[in-house]
Amino acid sequence: MPIRLESDLEKRACKAAEDAGWWALKLVCVGHRGFPDRWFIRQGEDGPRIIIIEFKAPGKRARKLQVWVCDKLREIGFEVHHQVDNYEEVVEILGL
Repeated sequence: MPIRLESDLEKRACKAAEDAGWWALKLVCVGHRGFPDRWFIRQGEDGPRIIIIEFKAPGKRARKLQVWVCDKLREIGFEVHHQVDNYEEVVEILGL
């Protein structure tokens, strides 16, 4: 069954990530709009690993503010993906 809603993609991705040992955290930043949907955290070979993903429904685009926030997080060193709209991309990003 194809994924049509952002929430369906996010749920499927979080379930698979948690099964693979990731924490799939949804951080709510009160007073700060545009923050990405999920922060995936786990122990990596060289220490902690954090991957941040902004999910989108298939064919939808990130808002300008979301792109700006993702760019700022990238500038300070985070791995951020802001236009993830399919499960196959999640598998590739998280190495599932």
